Amino acid sequence: MNLYAFCENGPANHIDPLGLDTNDITKSSNPAVTGGKKSCCSVEDKLKELEKMIKNAVEKTQNDSISISVVLTRSQLIQFANSKDPIKIPEPKILHREYAGYICCDEATGEVSSTGPFPGTWRLSNGDYSDNPNVLANATGFQPTSGNVSVDDNAKCGKGLTPVAYYHSHPPESQGFSKGDEGSFLPIALGIPGWNKWLLFNPTTRKQFTYEYTEDIK
Repeated sequence: MNLYAFCENGPANHIDPLGLDTNDITKSSNPAVTGGKKSCCSVEDKLKELEKMIKNAVEKTQNDSISISVVLTRSQLIQFANSKDPIKIPEPKILHREYAGYICCDEATGEVSSTGPFPGTWRLSNGDYSDNPNVLANATGFQPTSGNVSVDDNAKCGKGLTPVAYYHSHPPESQGFSKGDEGSFLPIALGIPGWNKWLLFNPTTRKQFTYEYTEDIK
């Protein structure tokens, strides 16, 4: 399986350090597949589609949040009951949802497309997914995730299309890629609300690249 979308399944002949390049290959060596038409999507088109979809995902993350109440422990309740000071109830936590999708390539036509952005959820410490505020409020631990998107067949590239990258957003408090992100099989892109740049990680070379938005993000 060609996970990194090297043209012609020939990484030895078509060097592709980002997993997005085609080494300027514009015609397929197999006209039976392409009819002699331009094949292999260009790096420029893939990066343009990545930026467009990351912007979309980031804007959705900015506007999609849930509020969960802080559940007090028994000891905290006793402490409050015995306190002579006014009780200050902890403020609810605001959680921003991740969004994600795929960048797809039609290797026969050279056309780049995408899926999503699809809404992520939260992964509990036991591995389950949930976006129920009551469940999250009583959970011992949880993390925002788009893992539910990555395993959803409905979110993947359509028939005949090759996935060339996975993109997603993180909540505003994120500092960058997570360890889980860096375990991706595909090149993975990340956008974060409030940032004027987006990131791309290549799992083959383990290198990270930074791109400034060509237009201001809303």
